[in-house]
Amino acid sequence: MTDQEYRLFADNALQNLDALNNRLEKAFGIGHYERWDYQQESGEFVFSHQSVANVAARVQLVGSYSPTTKTWLWSWANASIVETAREHVSRVREFGISEGIEKLAEAKWSAEESDGWEMTAVSAQLLGAKGAYRCPVRSGFLYVIFTDVKRVAA
Repeated sequence: MTDQEYRLFADNALQNLDALNNRLEKAFGIGHYERWDYQQESGEFVFSHQSVANVAARVQLVGSYSPTTKTWLWSWANASIVETAREHVSRVREFGISEGIEKLAEAKWSAEESDGWEMTAVSAQLLGAKGAYRCPVRSGFLYVIFTDVKRVAA
């Protein structure tokens, strides 16, 4: 894949992710919960309000961006992430290797914050995700894609 072909692919993936996230917002109000919790071992991500779970999602961790070091780190290269939480994202790496796209194949690289959304959008496109979310963490941001999203019965 040429640089120009990749740019078109990534731009399309970003547009598609924006549409997916808009649908999630309309259906579930994803961006308006006061709290989210994540259990890495089970892959369950829960949005809640006033200690009441409202929405549950199955996720895959895509990667993380550090504003301190200005780097992107893919989840498949992060030893602190359990295999089940990142297993499907390794297919993005395989695609990057086969298509000669370094950003998809290299474990860690110099990045800008916008690269986190691009890598997440490309992952969502390749893996057929339902949407994505950026989680603030101590070292920066963790990006996840939703493989399934549902309301939790109260």
